[in-house]
Amino acid sequence: MSNAIKLKGFKEEVTSVNLCPSWETAAEIFMMVLQNPKAPRQTVIDAETEIRRMAKIAAQAVAEQEKRS
Repeated sequence: MSNAIKLKGFKEEVTSVNLCPSWETAAEIFMMVLQNPKAPRQTVIDAETEIRRMAKIAAQAVAEQEKRS
């Protein structure tokens, strides 16, 4: 028995689906957390940490792109 999902228009069987939000969507979620006065302190800390991590990755990508230019 196959666990593959058969999706119309795909030639190959799809065995997984990416459910990760885009960076844009993740940033919106983090901003909602930061704007929520009822958000638990640890949740706020986690959102801030993730925003910093995303910014670091983006800065590294920009620096790498500038090296290639």
